Amino acid sequence: SVGGGAEVLATFDGHTVAVRQGNVLATSFHPELTGDHRVHKLFVEMVRGA
Repeated sequence: SVGGGAEVLATFDGHTVAVRQGNVLATSFHPELTGDHRVHKLFVEMVRGA
């Protein structure tokens, strides 16, 4: 389950696999192994905005 302050960013097969709460980003997978750069782009945007 995900707390009220967290934003679900991605799900897979009905399970939450990526969340963000404030300046914290968490995934249950290794996004660098997927070939999809959206998680890295979001991380860079978060760092630039900090």
